[in-house]
Order: sequence, then structure tokens, then C-alpha cells
Amino acid sequence: MLTPITPARAAEAVSLLDEGFPERGPAFWQRSLQQILDWPGNALAGYPPGFFWLEKEQPVGILLTPASPRGGPDGRIVVNVSSWYLRPDFRWKAPLMLRAVFRDPGPVFTDLTPTPEVQAMLPAFGFRPINPGIGLQLTPLLALRPGGDVRVRAWQPDDRLDGAAPPPELIGLNRDRGFATLVIEQGPARHLCVFRPFRYRSLPAAFSIFIGSHAALPAAWPAIARHLLARGILVVQCDVRAGVPHPLALRRRGLWFAKGETFDDRTDHLGSELCLLDL
Repeated sequence: MLTPITPARAAEAVSLLDEGFPERGPAFWQRSLQQILDWPGNALAGYPPGFFWLEKEQPVGILLTPASPRGGPDGRIVVNVSSWYLRPDFRWKAPLMLRAVFRDPGPVFTDLTPTPEVQAMLPAFGFRPINPGIGLQLTPLLALRPGGDVRVRAWQPDDRLDGAAPPPELIGLNRDRGFATLVIEQGPARHLCVFRPFRYRSLPAAFSIFIGSHAALPAAWPAIARHLLARGILVVQCDVRAGVPHPLALRRRGLWFAKGETFDDRTDHLGSELCLLDL
């Protein structure tokens, strides 16, 4: 049976997460769980930050579900399924635990870092792969490319964004954490782009957390690269889409899956484990 994780049961959650993923250590899980509990997206979405799987009223499994709402006509919420674990004696009940979560028809569910074993399971729950891989390129080279009739600027809280964009308060939290929060202006359209800094082979780099429109990227890449260069970022890693022209070298890694949304023109990891946890 599923029951939501609450702050009062944080110690039990950390113990199970450390048991399932001991390579990270208890300090990592204590910090990570607190980041999810502190994240306001779940409260705005009205969705629990995670679940225990109970057997005889005792937690034997866990699953984290950072979430946040989106704008647009349907006002969906996006729930990222992360870091799930069942004790060995109950491992055979994994499909039951996952089915209990995924039967909810309301949210859009994403799984961003599935192992090959989990990738094989996901289609049975209605998930489909979203991307063919990720692109990797040097920003100095991107900045030299000719751009299109497009402007890229820093995001402002009063921006009216196209598509299923997150609420301004959640975008602002990521900006305050040092993420590059940019807006692509293409005619009347306004598309959000968010990049999270990281280190790539000791080089300052950034990877895409949110891309409001992949179709707008080809013309915008030179200007985006100049913004990233101004922050000292030399490498950019970005989710790509089949059929969308891009100047990035494709690498077949970073595959992610979703249920309830095709994400044909959008990358949406804002409020996910890739955004909140120190991965």
C-alpha cells in the first residue's frame, strides 16, 4: 500500500534511500530529501513529495516524486519519478508499487534517469521515450555561428511565456540558485530556456533543464551561447529532438521517458531530480 512521505517521517525515508543507494551516503540523502520537502512545487501542484510502500504498516519501499504545475490551456502538473527502491524480499512487488502511482490519470509523469532494466519496464506503464539523446558542443563555436531573427535575454518575473511554462516563483528559485534563465523572443513568441551549471571534464558547463520550444533553438543558439559564455560556461549539453535541426554533436545518452505528454517540442526537467538534487 502507498502512503505519502511527510516531514515527520523524513528519518525513515532517509534510511530507506541510503539502504537502496548506499553509494551516495546518508548525508546526501538527508540533504536531497530536505531539498524536495522544501521545494514549493509539490504544494503548488497538490502532490506528495514521495511515497512509502507499506507491508503490515511498515515502510519497505520508497519512491520520490518532486512535482510542479504548468501553465497553458490544460494546466497539467509534471511529476518526476525518482530514486525508487524496494527491499529485496519485496522486490517482486515493484510493478504493484509503480502501477499504484501511475494509475493516476491527472499528472504528466517523467522518468529522467532510468536504468536499462527500468527502461524495459516503462512501456508497460504507458511511458514512451522522448529523445534520441543529448547534444554536446563548445559555446565559443556556437557563438560564432550566424543567428536568425531572434533575441535572447534574461528572464523577468513579469514575462508572459508561451506554452506550458512553470509558475514565475519556481523559475525565480532556479535563477536564484545560479541557473541561466533565458527567454527566446521570436516574433510575438516568448519561450523559456533554463540551463543548470555543472562541470564537464573539469570545464565549466551547463545542461538544459527547460526548453520551451526546440523549434526555436536553431536560430537562437548563437545568442544563447553568448549568454552562457558571459557566465564563463564553455560547454553546453542539451536535450535534442528527432527532426529538429541543431548544431550539436548527438550522443546516445541522457534518454528520458514520459507518460501523459509527448514533449515533441519541449524539454521539461524543472522541479525534477536533475534540478533539485546534487546529481
